[in-house]
Amino acid sequence: MAIIYSYPEKTTPAGGDFLVITDSEQPAPNKNRTKSLTIDNLAEYVVTSTSSITGSGTLNTIPIFTGSTTIGDSFMTYDPLSQFFNISKRLSITGDLTVAGRGLFSGSYLRVSCPLQDSSNLSGTAGQVLSSTGTGVAWIAGDTNTTYDLTGAVSVGGDYKVVLTGSDGTIDNVIFEAGNGISLVDQGTNTVSINAINNGTVTGTGITNTLPLWSDGPNGVLGDSIITQAALGQGVTVTGQLDVTEDFNVTGSTELFSTLSVQGASTFSNVSFQGVVFDGGGNPGTAGQVLSSTGAGGDTEWVDVSGGTVTGTGITNTLPIWTDGPNGTLGDSTISQVSNGGGNDVLISAPGAGNPLSVKFGTGGTTSFKTGTTEFIKLTNQANGFYNAEFRFGDRLTVDRDSRFFDGPSLDVGDANHSYPAAWFRNGVVVSNNPGGVQVDNTSMVIGGGNNDVVSGSDNCLAVGNNNKILSDSDNSLAVGQGNVIQNNADNCFAIGQGNTVDGTGVAAGQSVRSQVLGFNNDLSGSYSSFIAGGQNTVTTNQNAVALGFSHILAGDDSMFAFGENNTGPSGTSGNNSFMIGGNLTGVDGNMVLGFRNDTSSYPTTDYSNGLGNTKFVLSVGTVTNSNAMIITEGGVTRGGGTAQVPRVILPTVTGFEYANGTLAKAAGVPVGGLFHTAGVLKIVLSTD
Repeated sequence: MAIIYSYPEKTTPAGGDFLVITDSEQPAPNKNRTKSLTIDNLAEYVVTSTSSITGSGTLNTIPIFTGSTTIGDSFMTYDPLSQFFNISKRLSITGDLTVAGRGLFSGSYLRVSCPLQDSSNLSGTAGQVLSSTGTGVAWIAGDTNTTYDLTGAVSVGGDYKVVLTGSDGTIDNVIFEAGNGISLVDQGTNTVSINAINNGTVTGTGITNTLPLWSDGPNGVLGDSIITQAALGQGVTVTGQLDVTEDFNVTGSTELFSTLSVQGASTFSNVSFQGVVFDGGGNPGTAGQVLSSTGAGGDTEWVDVSGGTVTGTGITNTLPIWTDGPNGTLGDSTISQVSNGGGNDVLISAPGAGNPLSVKFGTGGTTSFKTGTTEFIKLTNQANGFYNAEFRFGDRLTVDRDSRFFDGPSLDVGDANHSYPAAWFRNGVVVSNNPGGVQVDNTSMVIGGGNNDVVSGSDNCLAVGNNNKILSDSDNSLAVGQGNVIQNNADNCFAIGQGNTVDGTGVAAGQSVRSQVLGFNNDLSGSYSSFIAGGQNTVTTNQNAVALGFSHILAGDDSMFAFGENNTGPSGTSGNNSFMIGGNLTGVDGNMVLGFRNDTSSYPTTDYSNGLGNTKFVLSVGTVTNSNAMIITEGGVTRGGGTAQVPRVILPTVTGFEYANGTLAKAAGVPVGGLFHTAGVLKIVLSTD
């Protein structure tokens, strides 16, 4: 191959031109072979493999940078059918906007906060309106009201109408000024009738100070009416019957010598009757009768007046009542006036033996209710009002609200602008449609269905759901779900889910259980500082146990951990530090197991004097037989009289894979990368075997 720079130079490469490269990924023995690729291949690699800009988008959507090296959708899209660009959010333009085509505005409103120019680049003046010129728009003077003087425009022998139309084809606002001898009458539909006034001659004679009336109207003749005014203007006299069809109001004195008929309301200051007064039935009455209202219909009638001697005695300051009305006898009522030292209170006492009811209205605005001598209601504008009995509201109630919401809940307490709490609750709170099935005491709360929900003997607790129980001094605890139980001094715990139990029996004195259980049918008993999440787990470890998953069993003393399902920790009372991750594993004191179904019987026997310590780590798979893939013993400690224990790595199954070479091992089922040995020498199967 010649030296590269000795070849002729090509300054405009094409996509199909070839480049010579060395293949660095080809494995031996063909490693670093010389190969070729085209310019197009190189360009695609650079774009797809080395570009720092990433992202994706929606078809016909204009992209924007959503990050420093990421492209995504903007809110601008293109519609190929309408050939419109659509902007789904606000558009701000700080420069000029020129539109050569059409413009359509169909939003809520169009706001113009700057001068608006017409086709001649003029902004117009105050009062002008923008008008079409056919090829553009121009500012023109707006319509104004026009006054037309129609003085003297009187027709002969009839009326005529005037309709005034503005230059723009619409009816102008016109103010008509009638001249002498004409009247203007609105005919509707933008027309006005101009009527000639007949200024005919009025004739007639009359008595001085008598109100005239037309005795011959068509011919303009006046005569006397029945209404006269006193010479000095001190009164009006009607010599005939006066009929009033509306209200009749007289502020001065009234004397009636004839008939007055009023169909509306009437008001008189002083009335003197010189003639007969008839009642509603037209009766003039007899001597000694009085005019009385019949009540119904607002009518009146003349009735007889009965009178007699009033007799009777009573207690001082007690309101009297008729005890024998027909015979005029008075006696005591149950209402009396009682001195309070600074004024008088009103007392109403119900008669009867035992504890009679009484109500007292105090002069200071206080009202109190008593049964016998016991006061059970006190209403006052002071701070010491009270009600000492059961009470039921039949409608919605608002408490300490600045306004009432008529469509609100049954109880509406507090207002958003108040700086103090809306409510304080003591001695237990129940929220349930069946409160009779709930038991709660102390400072706890139950939100439930009322199906045997119980918080008993436990302070500061919350039970939410159905059939949850927090019992026996299990303070500061929470049960959420259905059928959960926290009991026997299990303080500071929560059980969330269904059918979970937290039992503090057996926890060392002075210790708080402080454990949490989530899931279904889990049981934590005699353990503190522990945690369960899952289903059907059982934990009795004294402290610090964690079970995540299904059907784990943890006992021992301290630090037991199970992740997965069906794992069982060491059962000895002193067992601790056992870690199990997987399924169907059996934990050992101070041991970590990973995998599935480990075989504890195959763990190596300790030899402390030679540094072979306890098994600490196991990787297991498969069934119990031949399941241990790797075992690691402890290190970093001294045992057997001071001998340092050094970790050993044991591969129990590799001893059975003895082959002369990798080819034979591969043929026997050992995969590439798998371990085998030749007379104790550990080897690995290669791809070339």
